Amino acid sequence: YIFRHLDTKKIPGFFNYCFLQKNSFKDLVIEKGFSILKLFFTYKIPNELEYSSALGSFLGSLLIGQNKPVVLDVFDFKSFILKGIEYRRISSTVYFVTNFLKEGKTSLIFVPNNPWLMNILDLLSELYFCTLIGVRQKISDLFAHFNLDLIHKPSKRMKNHLVKYVIEYEGVLRQVISLALDFSVRE
Repeated sequence: YIFRHLDTKKIPGFFNYCFLQKNSFKDLVIEKGFSILKLFFTYKIPNELEYSSALGSFLGSLLIGQNKPVVLDVFDFKSFILKGIEYRRISSTVYFVTNFLKEGKTSLIFVPNNPWLMNILDLLSELYFCTLIGVRQKISDLFAHFNLDLIHKPSKRMKNHLVKYVIEYEGVLRQVISLALDFSVRE
């Protein structure tokens, strides 16, 4: 039901409406926004990347754009990115995260050298060097937005998120371990 009625054209008006409301309403909108985002792991919808981008910009402007922190109890970005890798939903995950973080450019707190932000950017940097070109472009745009350079480092965190697959090859079941990244379309 929710996905059928999502309309990215209505987000700016709703954003202005949220600023006129009390904090309890804003908190509810933020909570429901993150709940919708978690549904992207379960359901696939048309224009998913557009919705992920719009939701990232919307929630980012309500939170880090207003110098409000994201509490780990509400949403954990690192585990969200790693879960996106495991569920093969890297594109929608990165589109959301990059648009969310871009809203911190005008913030006084959520700018480069903030440990929370740098930790997420470090994970995105690791992901940049082992993913598809569309995702690479979004990550590259984010780093350019913050005037940062992408530096290639050995993957530390993604090694621990290997996924086991069982495939049938010539009638024999074999267990394959892979990094849950889709390399079939690599350049």
